[in-house]
Amino acid sequence: DIASVTLGVTADLGLEGGLLTWAAIPYAAEYAYTLKDKDGGAVLASGSTPYNYIDLSVVGLTAFNYTVTVQAIGDGVVYLDGSVTVFDFYTDIKGRFTAKAFASMTPVANNAFAEYDEESGAAVIQVANNGNWGGIVSLEFDLNFDINPLLVVKYGEQSLGGWYMQIRIDGQTYYLADNTFTFGTVYLDLNAILAARDDGLATAVTGVHRAAVVFGATMGEGSGTPRVYVAEAHVYQLTGGTGEPILGELAKPVLTISGKTVSWATVPNAQKYVVIISNEYGVLINTEITGTSYDFSVLIREGQYGVSVTAIGERYYNSETAAQSFEIKAAVEREPEGCSGCGTLALFDLGAGGGIIAAVAAVGGLLLLRLIKRKKSTD
Repeated sequence: DIASVTLGVTADLGLEGGLLTWAAIPYAAEYAYTLKDKDGGAVLASGSTPYNYIDLSVVGLTAFNYTVTVQAIGDGVVYLDGSVTVFDFYTDIKGRFTAKAFASMTPVANNAFAEYDEESGAAVIQVANNGNWGGIVSLEFDLNFDINPLLVVKYGEQSLGGWYMQIRIDGQTYYLADNTFTFGTVYLDLNAILAARDDGLATAVTGVHRAAVVFGATMGEGSGTPRVYVAEAHVYQLTGGTGEPILGELAKPVLTISGKTVSWATVPNAQKYVVIISNEYGVLINTEITGTSYDFSVLIREGQYGVSVTAIGERYYNSETAAQSFEIKAAVEREPEGCSGCGTLALFDLGAGGGIIAAVAAVGGLLLLRLIKRKKSTD
């Protein structure tokens, strides 16, 4: 008789991009696994695999905290099943983009834009003037490239054309995918992709960086101008251990514009706000503040502008982005009140109560400005 041998304990469980891996055990025929929602207790996936990993893009990521059990399975005669190993991990969400969030993203190429489609519940990325490609960019967020960053995007099958994707890292842009015509849920292992692309980084990215994702639409053969449907997207850091669940979504700010200032009431649990101001030429101001108002009197060019504000807080999802438009009225050349013989000035009206910006001289190529209050001038 041949003595039976119990297989070893599954060890060295860890996360590599979108894979949950462990050390291979000699003579194991397969590995049995069960993946559960640790917070709710529901079984999310179970089965067996001949490989020493589970592809999380296949089983899906639908919870926050997870617990997984893995056991080496023998042949039942000579090699007996090993002990069960338990491993916990969580999806630390660094970027969450709902369909409505896509509709508030700013264009970065060819005046692309996204609209929220009520019927499908998705955003539709489009390109202005029947263009054949263009992109929009998310808000920035902190991303630790040492902790398995994973980007998951749910594209709609009804899309026309194709899509491309880029990531901005500290202001520098790199491609993740281009001219892609497959849809559904897409999982992108950011570190692996950046390392594999010829047009990627020269060295691996490590540590924490400011990041943003560019979502693009591109024309396919015979598709005409593209219409790419996106239901949602997440940027995760897959992290070992147990995390503190998200508590909810912050309330949407309510904007008020008075003269040269946009303001809003304090959003409960918000630590900061992202303020973006743009016009037909693109984004002019993109800043984070802790207060509840922003003075945009630096803007003097006539025309239509848009301002958006998003509330951000720890352990909360970002608020929906609040947006409002305002106008800086056309310049009018006339003498300021009470100043006979001063000559004409170019006056930029900032709207009711906002006063008037006056260009008073050009010296050495620099335009000097003075703010003239209504019915009263101040030097």
